[in-house]
Amino acid sequence: MEFCWHGSGAYSLRQDGFELLVDPYLSPPGTYGGWYIPNPSAPPWERFAGSHRPGAVFITHGHFDHFDPEALKRIEARFQPVFVGSPEAVAALCALVGVEPGRTLGLEPGEERQVGPFRLRAAAGVHWLTGEEGSAAAAKLAGRPDRYGVMPCGGPMLSLLVEAGGLKLYLSGDTEVSGVPRARVDVAVLNIAGSMLHPATKVECFPALTVDDIPEVISRLGPRLIIPVHYDFAGFKQPVDVERLKGLAGEMEGRPEGPRMWMVGHHRWMDISEARA
Repeated sequence: MEFCWHGSGAYSLRQDGFELLVDPYLSPPGTYGGWYIPNPSAPPWERFAGSHRPGAVFITHGHFDHFDPEALKRIEARFQPVFVGSPEAVAALCALVGVEPGRTLGLEPGEERQVGPFRLRAAAGVHWLTGEEGSAAAAKLAGRPDRYGVMPCGGPMLSLLVEAGGLKLYLSGDTEVSGVPRARVDVAVLNIAGSMLHPATKVECFPALTVDDIPEVISRLGPRLIIPVHYDFAGFKQPVDVERLKGLAGEMEGRPEGPRMWMVGHHRWMDISEARA
């Protein structure tokens, strides 16, 4: 299996030539209103389209840096993949992006689907402005053209447990540590966050996993390999301490009995098959 990071929480997995694209956040500056915070590491569209051919796209939740309608329109027009997400995300993909319902798979927490070589099982994450609260916020924004794209849909934050090619993976999405399940996996792809102001309360908090949460994640999942992503998101009020994250990766590398952490670069495929138990 191969892994490729597109910046922030966007990445691809490839098994037997079939590519699963997660949370493509690729639109350049100026695509939306002045509120938009672009992905500083996103590849230009032609570079992405020339190097990737997603057969399926998974959307973890309906926030702009994970559900990017304009990028998804380009992906839909070019590749016509299968789209997977919560029922709310699937409905928004059909309404906003023009995806045919027959190429969508709605997943509730606990449900499983086979997509190409990937067996997907959804798990409920814990994240702000999701669930009923998120659906209410998305409904309020839906009638405001100046806020198009801020929050295309509500519904749950879905993490994924994935099986393919003899590997078991956990894809966290933007969950807090309380949403990480207890399951044995080979690879954990973790969205690591800095602090942000809560959109509703304006109180500074941490909306997803932090560097401090990694030991608890290891306890819950027992992975052989950890791949941190999302820590380069440009919208954090207090950025992730990347040097500390690298230091932790170095400590893990020096302990052969424990998991390893890969600080991967952007836009290149990495073979993760060696994490197989």
